[in-house]
Amino acid sequence: MMLHSSQKLYPRFRLKKKNNGSQKIRYYKNSNRMRKISPVFPVCSCTISQWSAVGNHSTMTEASGCPVQLNEAPTNDLVYFHGLADLGDLHQELLQYVPLFCELFPRLGADGLTYSEMDQAIDLHTGGLHVTPHVTPKLPGSTTPDTSEAVTSVHLSGYCLESKIPSFFELWSRLFRAPCWSDVQRLITLILMSASGEWSANVIADSAHHFAMRRAAANLSASSRFQELWNGLEQGLLVKRIASRLGKTGVPADATVHQLTEKMIDIWRHISVPARLKFSLHGEPDGLKVGLDYLQQFVKQLTPLPLNPSPSRRVLAFDQLRSCSYFVMPYTVHYVAKALPAPAYDSSDYASYRVLSHLLTSKFLHREIREKGGAYGGRAITRPESMLLFSYRDPNALRTVNVFENALDWAETAEFPAQDVNEAKLAVFQELDKPVSAGSRGLTNFLLGISDELRQTQRTQLFKVEAPALRSAASQLLHSKIHGGCVILGPQDSTDWPREQTDQDPAWEKIVFTE
Repeated sequence: MMLHSSQKLYPRFRLKKKNNGSQKIRYYKNSNRMRKISPVFPVCSCTISQWSAVGNHSTMTEASGCPVQLNEAPTNDLVYFHGLADLGDLHQELLQYVPLFCELFPRLGADGLTYSEMDQAIDLHTGGLHVTPHVTPKLPGSTTPDTSEAVTSVHLSGYCLESKIPSFFELWSRLFRAPCWSDVQRLITLILMSASGEWSANVIADSAHHFAMRRAAANLSASSRFQELWNGLEQGLLVKRIASRLGKTGVPADATVHQLTEKMIDIWRHISVPARLKFSLHGEPDGLKVGLDYLQQFVKQLTPLPLNPSPSRRVLAFDQLRSCSYFVMPYTVHYVAKALPAPAYDSSDYASYRVLSHLLTSKFLHREIREKGGAYGGRAITRPESMLLFSYRDPNALRTVNVFENALDWAETAEFPAQDVNEAKLAVFQELDKPVSAGSRGLTNFLLGISDELRQTQRTQLFKVEAPALRSAASQLLHSKIHGGCVILGPQDSTDWPREQTDQDPAWEKIVFTE
């Protein structure tokens, strides 16, 4: 039997004519069912209409003096809990230990229960109790890195069924009342597990380009500096140093445990003050009512302490890192990142930078880095206060660094056809208006300080972005690149990256990230 040409090339497709024989409709066989695929029509140009975003309606109340945001949503009898403990006045020397505290705190025994009993109770009654470091740029934003400020806090989160709310808050109360910091062996075990697990080179490789971006952006703003300190390679090096001391026996290890325990207790006492806490609850009306009642009981059990008059934000107070770094890792390829200053979220220029990053990715970086350079991928992304260009699994690091430089030159003189600009805008709108789960409604405001009004302002500014604004943004990036950073994660003896680049150039430093 003679086969149709399309059947030869695509054997899983078959063509079928409707009764009038005028239109071909494709069918695709997926498992044991047939799915109809609509006919393909010619691509038409379109105009982006100015539609309004749907806001997240929440109400504010209080629980024993602590602000509480209530978000009513159809959560299928689940209640979601979030809390922020302000770190704006935490002592400077304790800041680098905050991630380690967050790692240890919910995994200890507490208030008469061993760590294994706590773990069983958490699994039985909740979807988990999570504690993480949290930092956001201060809004309204600043235009200069020297005066940049960040809002720092510890983020508490978890969820449970409405019927488990009493047990859920009882577990949080046990942790805050009396965490078992005296279980030295448990502390040592968790730290050694962290050093050999999440901070191992093999685990880092899964998202090594993110680590490269955090390090490259560290000098651009206070929030970026905290991201590197808490979630970047700087934190990994700290954990590995502590683990190496704890792995030895004798007085040095005992002294390390004692000093570390004192720091953990100081941070625990700091976040346990009600005046530093605020909360957000998400659920259905009945669940919110019960949750608020038990949240009030939880807060009442905390020890109130007087606070020093201090703003709920932290000014950049760390020494700057070297602007260019090469991290020696046991890899055969490179992960390259370049960071440049960008406006704050509430700046009128921020929308232009977001659109420009999509155009750089689709019209220049993909072609130069992936198709010509052989890397697995590369792109540009814009975040508040930083624009980031990166590649991953890249065999040609030196070439990629030059591509990053050329990308801005290209953008400064590019024509940017209207069709390309509209497609980039749609990509940004896809990020801005992506669906939000019922349990996450209102979190953008609670965690990031971005209100519905500010989001709508951002959307309005996106509509106005045109080619001249994109070229202007590229020009600003070119003029500010002296303040940027460049970071590479790669092998010790890279045939692509010349050793003299890091050994002789004073702008570069080489750091060995041991396994």
